[in-house]
Order: sequence, then C-alpha cells, then structure tokens
Amino acid sequence: MPLFTPNPDFYWSANDVGLAVRFASQKLSQKAKQLKASSSVQRTYRRMLTLAECGDAEVREVDGGFFISTPDVVRLDHETRELFQLPTSWPGGMKLQTELVPQLPGFVARLGLVDALVGVIWNWRLRGPILEVGKTTYLPTAAQFAALSAFHVWEACESRDELENLSLLASLREAHEAGCLIDLEAYGAEGANIVRADEIIIHAKEDPATGDLILVPLPLGLFETPTADEIEQRLAQLDGSGTRKIIRVGKRIILLDEEQTAVAMALKSRSRVPSNARADYERDPTQWLADNVFPDVPVEFSPRVTGIGEWQGGYMGAANGEPEDWFGAKPEPENPAPQPTTKGTGDGGDEGDPPPEKPVVLHPLIIPNDTELGYGWSLTGNSDDEEKPFQLDFSKYVLQPMPH
Repeated sequence: MPLFTPNPDFYWSANDVGLAVRFASQKLSQKAKQLKASSSVQRTYRRMLTLAECGDAEVREVDGGFFISTPDVVRLDHETRELFQLPTSWPGGMKLQTELVPQLPGFVARLGLVDALVGVIWNWRLRGPILEVGKTTYLPTAAQFAALSAFHVWEACESRDELENLSLLASLREAHEAGCLIDLEAYGAEGANIVRADEIIIHAKEDPATGDLILVPLPLGLFETPTADEIEQRLAQLDGSGTRKIIRVGKRIILLDEEQTAVAMALKSRSRVPSNARADYERDPTQWLADNVFPDVPVEFSPRVTGIGEWQGGYMGAANGEPEDWFGAKPEPENPAPQPTTKGTGDGGDEGDPPPEKPVVLHPLIIPNDTELGYGWSLTGNSDDEEKPFQLDFSKYVLQPMPH
C-alpha cells in the first residue's frame, strides 16, 4: 500500500456556467506545449486541443488550461473524464415524489438520489455542472444533468403554475428516455402523456362550402401527431392570456413554447385563406402568410409537400443549373416484346405504329427556393411553366402507389 498519493497532473474547478481543467503547474503546461511531458500528460493535452478545435464543444483557453461550458462538460465521454481527472457520474438512480396533481396550486415535488446502500438522499446541491452530495462531488451524465437542472429550475421558481409543473414532469420523462434512471412515481400515477412540441406545422384543408382553405396548427414531436380535426376542436384551449399554452388531446398533454404558442394563436385568429386568394397563397405561401397571418409574429415558415405532379426535370445542384433528364434514357431490353398495332391517325410515321409514350414519373411538388428569395412554384418566374397538382387515375395501373 503506498504511503502517499501522487500529486495529480491536473485539477478542476467549477462555477455556475462551466468547469475549468488546469495543469497542476505552469512548468507542466510549458512542457506539454513543447511536447516534453509524459505520455499521459501529452495525451490529455491533445484531447484538450481536439475539443477546442473540433467545434463540437464550447471550449476556450484560460490561464493554465481550458474552460468547458456546462452543457458540453456533462456530455464528455468516460475516457475524457478520466484523462481530465474529473469526478465520476452519479452511480445510482433518482426518485420523484409528489403531492397532489400538477394542475393544483399546492402541487409539491421532491427529487431524490437513490443510493443502493443508503437509500434515498433528498439533500443534494447542483453547482454549475457539479452535483454535490454531502462532501462528495459528481459530474452527472447529460441525461442526469437534464433531470437535476430541470428540478433545480422548477424549485427556484417563485410562483409555480400548472405549466411549470407539467414542464418539470416532461423534462424528467425526457431525461428518463435519454438514459437517466428515474422512478417517475407521479408520471405513472397521472396516466397522461406529457410531451413537448418540437415544432408547429400548418395543415391546410378546403372548406367545401366556400372553397376557402382552413389553416390548422399541428404540433409535431416525439408523440403521435394529432389530426387536424382533433386540434380544430380544441383551439379554444389557446384562448386567454399567457405566452405559453397547453393543448390537451386525449391523454396527451402537449406543451408549447413561446414561439409555438404565438404561431398557433395567430393561425387561430386568422385561419382562412379566401378562395379568391388561394392562387396567391399557392404561388408564394411564405409571403402570403407573412402578410396575412404573421404580420406581427416573427416566425420562419418552411413550405412543405403540397401535392403530386409529373416530373419535369429540375435543378438538383449542378453548376450549370440545367435540368437533368434522369428518366428519359432507358436501356433496351434484350428481347423486346412485340408491340400491339393500332391504326394511325396523325400525319407522319408509319401507319399502325403507336406514338411514343413518355414515361410518367411522379414526385412530390416541393416549393423550390434555391434560385430565388421567394417560394414560388416556378424557377423562372414564368407562370406558364408552373407545376400544378393533379389527380391521376391509378385504376389502370397494375401497382398502386404507397400512401406517401
């Protein structure tokens, strides 16, 4: 058994925004930069340089070492943590206990650390990226930190409403799915699927009575997407004040952030494209929405697939910008089947030879924006060249297209 512990080559210190890893001495730092340090020190120094240069982490050089921001330091892998001589992650799980339901003002929650030997530890502290349990420090994994920081933020709120409570439960569920071991007692008891929306898309459907388009905000995320009819029946949930809203659809409780709420509320109040404006909307939906739906809402809108049309060739990123004929040239079969003859009706060509048929290739009509600022159908601005969605009779084809 050694009589003393060797001095470490590096030491760390943390604050509210991150963690610094420094050489134990200025002399050791200079030796590493001159490639004269031991192999373990050189390996650690190379890892510091790699983090600083790769751009995947917010790393900057400080006196005698490097500083790593909190979101990036909790994402460090096990090998890097050992090289930097950082604390280990929390070895156990977590447990959530609640009183009442999130919708009531008296909702109370506690998040404890589960230790196999001690039990549940309710007294812990989060200082920047560092978890302090008594006199012992840990550097949580990204999933563990997400759970701890979400509870830390919720606990610091002066006035906690239903939205804050539900956001806490959603954050803990997301951390659990990311790999943090949490006993979500409250989440299972409530029986609801509390989820966050990742984005809002715009669903357009025609009003058969007027020909208008009805615009419906659809929340998307890691959950079953509700239908436009389901959301349309629940748009009243967007009424009232507040910069964030909740949409309840069945057992799903969908949380919207501030931008998503602003988009959904604007669409609710200005939900129709009049029939006499549909051509303008289809020609340039971004501009129409900016002028008529979002004049006071700073939001980016990305048009999506609008229908099915016949492939006409298009600019796919080539330098000359000329359309490429991907489907016009086909190899001749070795033993071509005899072609049926019909009586010719046009001038030119041999009687009985059928006119050559151009193969029909279907593709999504996605509004292009690679050669102009707007999102008009035409690349050239010529309305005669615009693609138009059309209905195709698939009954005469042997194979039917997939739904997508």
